[in-house]
Amino acid sequence: MKRVLLLWGLLSVFSIGAFAQRNVTFQVDMGLLPVSTVYIVGGFNNWDLFGAGNNGLTLVGGTVYQITLAMPANPAGTPMEYKFVNGANWANQEGITGACKFGTTNNRWFSYPNADTTLGLVCFNQCTTCVAANVNVNVNFMVDMTGTNVSPNGVQIIGDFQGWNPSSDIMSRIGTGNVYGYSRTFTSGQYIQWKTLNGNDWGAGIQEVVIGGCTAGTNRTLLVPDRDTTITYRWEYCTADGVIPGTKVGMIGNSIAYGANVPFQGVNSIARKLGRLMPNLTVDNFGHSGATMLKAGDTPYWKTPEMTNAYKLNPDMLIIELGSNDSKPYMWSTLSGGFRADYENMIDTFRVQNPAVDVYAFSPTKAYTSAYAISEANLANDIRPGIIASAKVKGANVIDGYDTSTSAAVTGGSGYTWYFEDGIHPTLNGNDLLAAKMAHVLSTTKPVISQDGPVLTASYGTEFTWYLNGNVIPGATTANYTAVQTGKYRVLVKLSDSNEDRLISPVLDVTSLVGVSNKLLNAQTVVYPNPASSEANVKYTSVNNGSLNMEVYDMRGVRVHTQSAACIAGVNSLPLNISTMAPGIYTLRTIQSGKVTVTRFSVK
Repeated sequence: MKRVLLLWGLLSVFSIGAFAQRNVTFQVDMGLLPVSTVYIVGGFNNWDLFGAGNNGLTLVGGTVYQITLAMPANPAGTPMEYKFVNGANWANQEGITGACKFGTTNNRWFSYPNADTTLGLVCFNQCTTCVAANVNVNVNFMVDMTGTNVSPNGVQIIGDFQGWNPSSDIMSRIGTGNVYGYSRTFTSGQYIQWKTLNGNDWGAGIQEVVIGGCTAGTNRTLLVPDRDTTITYRWEYCTADGVIPGTKVGMIGNSIAYGANVPFQGVNSIARKLGRLMPNLTVDNFGHSGATMLKAGDTPYWKTPEMTNAYKLNPDMLIIELGSNDSKPYMWSTLSGGFRADYENMIDTFRVQNPAVDVYAFSPTKAYTSAYAISEANLANDIRPGIIASAKVKGANVIDGYDTSTSAAVTGGSGYTWYFEDGIHPTLNGNDLLAAKMAHVLSTTKPVISQDGPVLTASYGTEFTWYLNGNVIPGATTANYTAVQTGKYRVLVKLSDSNEDRLISPVLDVTSLVGVSNKLLNAQTVVYPNPASSEANVKYTSVNNGSLNMEVYDMRGVRVHTQSAACIAGVNSLPLNISTMAPGIYTLRTIQSGKVTVTRFSVK
């Protein structure tokens, strides 16, 4: 089932320099040790274990404790250190030694978010959920083969735990149905990859082409828990019923997308972290190490099994994270002329299958070193500009990964190595930062086009590219465009002058240039007084009677208020409730009978 989240609002800018207070919810599982009162300390409360009195966590169920704290305003992406303490005694503080520790300290950390955030559940003194060490665990694998002709040679399970042997581990049919099972003992905390084979050899057998957000590359993954567990799934799907929940997102890419330098790719890849940040999305990790966009490259993504999986998914959204490997001088020096054509062909390939697929071109992260022969010069001079140019030609969104990888959070403090350890591949910390960037762009409200006779207007943006029937309109690069013919119009807007993030609007089907049926013309909106303090009013000029919807957005693009009012033809003065709005700049968006107006005001 596909559920599409529609977000209507205005622009929010993912800026490392933007200061705003955020609420952060912390969770810790105390299930592996006796519990006193659980506290949290960090830089946000001056590491004060005894003074403030508001840092004690509350038991919310089982052995899980939780607290929500208002963080002091910081630039998004700023590292924030903290730890949990079991009782009002520093002797019982955590001493983090795993992948989640900050630098050379024994503290936890998180990147200051650009929205209110709930951090993932962790076990006290561990980087993951509670897993008792070195416990033997029985895992039962149950695959439903309904709708598939089962090979006479049976169904096999293959994985890294048995050497990917296609004939050594047959799954047993359960009763007379279509479910086949297999059991094996693992050790808690073990990370495994596997898939199912219909048959018993690589040649004649049929491997699964798995989709639905549970893979790393093409394989299923599992971080073994500390208790016996059963995994039930439909052949080639992640769920037992074969249904992919939410909006289907395919992330195609190279080793950066795959998660080559992070542990447990099935848990810690950018795709998996993005899915946790945006639960309405099911994000598949189709990264393939070494892959190029160039069809003539040494490892063209076009020929990888991950490309097959991605195409089978038929995604609603496609994120293209390719280009870094193409920069290698031995390839780029002779093959560079084909890069843009291949990039645009990749977009077309998925649009042929699904014309409505929402494509996001990811501008490659900075290469801080020349490891793996990656060339920052080729990325900076040719590949990133080429990707943006191709996105503009094809009307694709842009996520500026370079901007994030060169932000103050990365280049300041301890330097880039905490985010890109080898200068190329993101660490766990880097994946957090890139997933947050993607989540920000994906959740930012798309621009909309309003029409006043032949004049079309983009709702926001700093740069503009207009399209008619899918083709770029030459010279149409301002916020307004005067149409000379009917057709389907879109506009690609740059979100900010500070980076290359861009979003494409929905289609506006213009059927008349003289008048717009059932739409209001010449509507004007003014908020007064401006700035407002305790109360505000909206002056709205309407050409007919009807209901007016008003939406208020803060500078992040988050909708903070909605209300409706009845209007009469002519000038209307309507009260606007600003009682819950903190001082700042806001955007008022009005909608009446399809006519959209936008104006800004401030609250002091």
